[in-house]
Formats: sequence, C-alpha cells, structure tokens
Amino acid sequence: EYFSRKYNIRLSGVFVGDNFQSDLGFLRRTDILKITPKIERTFWPQKSKIQKHSFSVTPVFIWKPELKFQNSDYLIKSEWQVDFKNNANLSLEMNNKYTYLYSEFNPTGKSETISLPANMGYSYTSFEGSYRSDQRKKLSYRISPSFGQFFNGNKYSLQTNLTLRLQPYFSSSIQINYDKIDLPNPYPSASIWLIGPKVDLTFNKSFFWSTFIQYSSQQENFGVNSRLQWRFAPLSDLFIVYNDNYFSNNFAPRFRSLNLKLTYWINI
Repeated sequence: EYFSRKYNIRLSGVFVGDNFQSDLGFLRRTDILKITPKIERTFWPQKSKIQKHSFSVTPVFIWKPELKFQNSDYLIKSEWQVDFKNNANLSLEMNNKYTYLYSEFNPTGKSETISLPANMGYSYTSFEGSYRSDQRKKLSYRISPSFGQFFNGNKYSLQTNLTLRLQPYFSSSIQINYDKIDLPNPYPSASIWLIGPKVDLTFNKSFFWSTFIQYSSQQENFGVNSRLQWRFAPLSDLFIVYNDNYFSNNFAPRFRSLNLKLTYWINI
C-alpha cells in the first residue's frame, strides 16, 4: 500500500485452499483466489464546509483454482466520498457485479417457489447513496438508499438508523431496513423488512443493561435479547442473558432461554 495526502494505492490478495479448515474462527469460502486492488485520489478544498472529498475505484475479483481458475465473482466499486467539517459524511457509489451460481439460489427466501438456476452467471449494476449526520450530537441518523439490477431482476433498498445518546447513562437506537426484490416470472418477488430497536442503560461503573429487539419479515421471527452485566472486578464479568423468539405471523413461541456466563481474569 502507498498512502499519501493525495493518493492511496493498494494491492492485496488472499488464497484459501479447498481443504483449509479454520479452527479459530469462521471462514465463509474455500478454494478461492481473491485480488482486491484500490486507487483513491483525495482533494482538500480551501475555505469550504468540506474537509476533504475523494474518488476511488476498488475492483474485487475471485477465481476458483480447483475449477481451472473460473471467475466466480467480481465487484467493481466506484465511489465518491465527502467528509464535512461538522463530522457529517456523504458517499455515492456505483457497483458493477458478476455472480456465478454453482447451485440454485432463492434471494427472497420464500419456500415452495422457483429458485434461480444453477450453473449460470449474472451481471448487474446498482447505485447507492449514504448520508451520516454528526455523531457527536445527542441525536444522529444515517440513511442509505440504493437501487439497480439484481441478478435477473431489480432491487430497491432503504437502510436507516436513528441514535439517541444521553451520556453517560442512556443510549438508544433503531435500525430499519427495507428491500424490495422484483424478479421476472416465474421467479418470486418480495418485500423484506428488518426492524431492530436497541436500548443500553448504564447504572454505574459496574452494572449495565442492554436489550435488543428484532423483527424479520423474511425469517418470520420476532426476537428479544436482554443482557444484564455485572463487572465485579477488572476484566471479570457476570452475565445474565434472556432470549425469546416468536413466529411473527401468529406470535407463537419458537424458543426461549436463560443463560448465565461468568468471566474471571486471573492476574498472576
């Protein structure tokens, strides 16, 4: 990587063998050769509300060595990003994608519907914008609309996040994601909602309470995760975690659990 005030030029890559097993983590894919170069030009305007803005191009190519280096995926991201002096951020990007399906795939997740066929490649282009307000304020937000092609159809999305912070005792946020997938017949279309409010309370330097609620229309699930934390010594915690999940269509319970976790730091 070469990094200066005006230019950022990077070349990186990774090779993962077909038989590699990750014993210390989660690895999504094997048998890949992935190359991710990047070139970025940064501008520093004078006497402006903009602190800096930049143009970048980031190609990502993935090949399958065991399949005679067949190109399975690529993404070419072209982005303009603006950082304002008030700590706000704006970005606009265009994504040119290619995906080769080795097995059938249903992007809507609907059961008993026709999936996209295997052994076929799809090229599609999408556009995305994002604006993030000043996160130093008590109330901040982020909004990210996107639209464009999606496999053999189109997709329209909106991601929003609203955060309220009353330091040092209270923090709350809500995330709302909406995706409309429009595929041609006979493939399914769908409108997918994901809504997730979160509340964090700090009683003192030792007791904390966090609750996360999530509704997913795709999974037809309504879930609650509530955690009470007691830090009784440095790097030593006692957690009590309550999980509850319901079918969202009839609100019948899926499963619930109460978990106890103890972490203790032995300082020798």
